[in-house]
Amino acid sequence: MLKIRYNMNIVVLRGAHECEKMMARDGFAEEIKKTFGQDTDTLSNIFIALSLFAALPVAAILSHTFCVHGGLSQRFGTTDQMQTPNSF
Repeated sequence: MLKIRYNMNIVVLRGAHECEKMMARDGFAEEIKKTFGQDTDTLSNIFIALSLFAALPVAAILSHTFCVHGGLSQRFGTTDQMQTPNSF
């Protein structure tokens, strides 16, 4: 709700588990299926969630402060490497 109301002042970053591999490993899709069933609408909503998470940035620079959720992988030698699609 804050992002909607204060869209120019709030930045939502992708967390550590908001990617398809992590959600599959941690059982996100299975939990949704168990809770809401396995009908077409539920599977469609899982796809929508994955698409929304994929659109979130993994980092932001706010007032000269570099912000990330939980830190970055040691695989990143530079911040430019985060721009590569599917880099994590």
